[in-house]
Amino acid sequence: MRTKHSLAAAALAAAMIFGVAGSAFAIERQSSDAESAGALRPFAADTDLGASGLDEEAPSGTGDAETAAPDPTTPDPTTPDSTIPDPDTPDQPSEEDTSDTEVPVVPEPSEDAEPPAEPQQEEPFGYGAVPIAPGLSLNAGQVNGRLAGADRYDTAAAISRSAYASTVDTVVIATGVNFPDSLSAAPLAAKRGAPLLLTLPDRIPAATLAELQRLKPNKILVVGSASAVGQSVFDALVPLAKTEVRRLAGVDRFETSAVLAREGWGAAGAANAFIATGYDYADALSAGPAAAKNDSPVLLVPTSGPAPASTLKVLDDLKVQGLFVAGSTVAVSDEMVNSLRAGKRTLKDRYAGADRFETSAQIANKQFAGAVNASYWATGTGFADALAGAAVAGAQAAPLLLVQSHCVPTTIYNANDRLRPTQTFLLGSASVLNDGVQHGNECAAAPAAGQSASDVAGSRQVYEKVNAERFARKLPAARLADAGKSAGAVNWSVSMSAAPASAPQTNPNLQAQQPWVKREYVQRNPTASNADPGVSFEHLKQSANGSALITYQPADQRVLVSAAWLHKGQVSWLTVHAGV
Repeated sequence: MRTKHSLAAAALAAAMIFGVAGSAFAIERQSSDAESAGALRPFAADTDLGASGLDEEAPSGTGDAETAAPDPTTPDPTTPDSTIPDPDTPDQPSEEDTSDTEVPVVPEPSEDAEPPAEPQQEEPFGYGAVPIAPGLSLNAGQVNGRLAGADRYDTAAAISRSAYASTVDTVVIATGVNFPDSLSAAPLAAKRGAPLLLTLPDRIPAATLAELQRLKPNKILVVGSASAVGQSVFDALVPLAKTEVRRLAGVDRFETSAVLAREGWGAAGAANAFIATGYDYADALSAGPAAAKNDSPVLLVPTSGPAPASTLKVLDDLKVQGLFVAGSTVAVSDEMVNSLRAGKRTLKDRYAGADRFETSAQIANKQFAGAVNASYWATGTGFADALAGAAVAGAQAAPLLLVQSHCVPTTIYNANDRLRPTQTFLLGSASVLNDGVQHGNECAAAPAAGQSASDVAGSRQVYEKVNAERFARKLPAARLADAGKSAGAVNWSVSMSAAPASAPQTNPNLQAQQPWVKREYVQRNPTASNADPGVSFEHLKQSANGSALITYQPADQRVLVSAAWLHKGQVSWLTVHAGV
């Protein structure tokens, strides 16, 4: 349980007597800043790494889309669907419109929007209590990069350029408007060493065209029927391939996924297959790179009922012996799994977290054993950018991890840090994954009862500004200290607010109370700007003591930060701890 401000104050009152101003404090170092003094405490030996933990308001809304029953009316991309708008060109031509042999080009908008049919729920927070194992480390100098374009088509091209410096043998083309046909394409693309590029149903976007012209492929594989990738697009692709343009499609998303499996593994077969629901995208996206690493296809299935005949046949034809299921029984029921096993196959594992983020972390933890060259972060509430990213991640034997649009869930951070990636790439622009994700801000749990929402928000703001400054200085992101570790900073700010007015003091007992802390900064701000945590951070940043805390970075260690900002009356207090 998180320490409440009221409980912390009572505990400190019992432990300390404030009869004489400052009598219980030892001044370590004080800045000459007249408005806000700061004190920094350096410590010695490194200790183990902790978990995450500042508090944040939980967003409103319902739960994860994958925990709800799938919509039986969810359209297959092989069936024309007028409810899914073209994100670039709202006015679609009629079915009677034809296309000549010239490659059509779409003007690109400045920002991309997900189709309304796509689920956009935010996950509740509540990750702060999840522990991480001691002794985790990271590669020195690892700062998050971003692969992004003006929209999903340009982003897919940017991902392709990052991985494929020259020409390729094969390119996979899929619709960027909907996900079912494309989810099984990532392992196939990875197996062929092929980038996955996105197109509109009736026209080739300019970014996709330019990338195809750069790659000069021998073959182009088009995923999905003519209602997903129109015949006009198929015809326009023909002159862009040296030898072959071929369509891979079935009568629905399940058969299309079986066709893709047969294309990639029909000759030699596959020992295992990954199974995911065809009614949502999150689990299949995370499973794609893991499947590619295992040289296995991803097969989409309905949530319940007997397995599709096309799925059973391809499992038999490929001589699949083991099944890995991505998602809980709400996504893929036990009934479906038993139908797929058919007395011939073994269920090797099911990856089923409390939500899509935890499921994504489970897949990474169980399928990626050691250090990796890269990890890829994609939004958990959109599919488009992750489609191309999953193909590249699979080709590089790298995990694809799902994150919030504004922060990194603790379970994801745990999985990422365990693998010690040399590089981490965000997939998509700041409108999809904001700068806070690129700075490496960890998600926090909801505040405990009795905590001021403004104080919690102020503490969070200081933590985010610390990471923004670290990012600007090309330092790895700092994670949040867990509830137990962060109590030290919270308690000290509370104790200062209860003490007689005096210059800020460091905690003389801190090393015994919180041995993980290597740097301490304490500040009191009694001026008119005291209600703004951003001003408190600027004083921290501008002082030598605070700057040393921000830049604290032991070799190959993930730094933890705990920030406690408190506003009471006409004064604010700030305590910041950094350590490992």
